[in-house]
Amino acid sequence: MHFEQPSWSRADEETVNEAVMKLFLILSTWLKSDFTPHGGLTLEISFYSPSDWQHTFSGDLHLGPDPFETEDDERHRLRIHDPYHGWHHGQRLERPLMEAISILLATIDPDLRELPSVRVVTSLILRRQTRRALSTKSLQKIFKSLPGLECIDYEPWREFFRCPQYYRDRGYQNIILTSLPETLKVLTIFEDFNEDYNIVHCFNYIMREWPHLPELVRTPNPSVGAALASRSLGLERFSASYMVDAKDFFKACESNWVWDNLTSLTLTSRLMTLCKPHPLAINKMLVDAGTAALGMPQLRTLVIWNGMKRNACAFRYQVTANSTTLGWCGTWDLELNIDVLNVWRKAALRYTGHELSILASRNLNKQDIQSHAVAIRELNLSEVIHPVSLEQILRESGRYFYR
Repeated sequence: MHFEQPSWSRADEETVNEAVMKLFLILSTWLKSDFTPHGGLTLEISFYSPSDWQHTFSGDLHLGPDPFETEDDERHRLRIHDPYHGWHHGQRLERPLMEAISILLATIDPDLRELPSVRVVTSLILRRQTRRALSTKSLQKIFKSLPGLECIDYEPWREFFRCPQYYRDRGYQNIILTSLPETLKVLTIFEDFNEDYNIVHCFNYIMREWPHLPELVRTPNPSVGAALASRSLGLERFSASYMVDAKDFFKACESNWVWDNLTSLTLTSRLMTLCKPHPLAINKMLVDAGTAALGMPQLRTLVIWNGMKRNACAFRYQVTANSTTLGWCGTWDLELNIDVLNVWRKAALRYTGHELSILASRNLNKQDIQSHAVAIRELNLSEVIHPVSLEQILRESGRYFYR
């Protein structure tokens, strides 16, 4: 769906509200049995304003209804010439303004009152091409109206300001603990960002007067990590990138917890950023991860990673039919201490019957890592993000102003 307004407005919310209500009313009459053998529908929700890709963001946003653009569309971008908004023959030569970014990423709060229950939908996708932030209150209503969900793919954008981020995190915590259906098996969360936007907010002269400056790399809320740790007990596959810190997730895990069905777990950690890696704290986190893995009898893959411009790294535990391996790959080295190796050896022997094999570290060239999308590709982490979203980030980050 799309709306056309110069900026955030109540009319935008009414447009989104009307479209979602009509859609759910139609879907509420459909029966899951009509879709056997597949057993349900995948619903993808996306909304945008056509003016979003005009002017300031005309050359670097992929917001259309089609997942990939044609070669003609890409050639058109290379011809964009709008010096007033920073574009010179397809290249951004001026940084985007903070005000324009704020409009693009504004929160929208459609009422969605009395949203009907839709049982036919088993998979929900909210991709990062939707720049507007759907309020957690609206998001909660959508989740509660889809009681048969088995898979959620949610890709919001990061918030820059501490106060709205605090309330958004409280909303996330409430959703995680109260509104995700019991039928849920697969949960993928990817909190996206644009490194140009990060720099603009962190170093804007206006922001210097604020008591709490935006962070270049945001610090996740420990309460969200704890809520996700608890909710992951009922999942089969779980991935959360940038919204949660693996350190908080594993710190919240209790010794008697058992993840009976969890086969794959992938998390990011702020400890693993390029600017200031913390080897002692990282090793402590990896011990906590191994301790939690002792309660994951079906675990086949566990990855703790981070990626941004000039930085990519991943700790990976992998179980196959013939082997169980532990390895490190990154733009910088990490020495795994004996406590890390011992706890993971214990997990491997308990559940796989294999001796743990320690792989040689694989080194990446930091100059090759031009964005978090490149990091994901180089680390072979396709499961953390929708493939269309990954392609969009690869294209958009190729037009960064700050190289």
